[in-house]
Amino acid sequence: MQDYIEKHIRKPITLHQLARAAGYSPWHSGRIFKELIGKTPFEYIRKFRLSRAAVKLRDEDQPDNTNQMQL
Repeated sequence: MQDYIEKHIRKPITLHQLARAAGYSPWHSGRIFKELIGKTPFEYIRKFRLSRAAVKLRDEDQPDNTNQMQL
């Protein structure tokens, strides 16, 4: 399921899609994922997306003031 998430991270991901990729029912997929990873699939996806965004912001070659939020 982690491979599926990484390949499709830029698209919306449903529990049914993860279950289909893993070959289990949605209920079993969510339970197994949480048992193995320690997070629900959606907690994992949210953290993965936030981590990717943080790395992208950190690695951009822009002056520091362009990364700040403008009010």
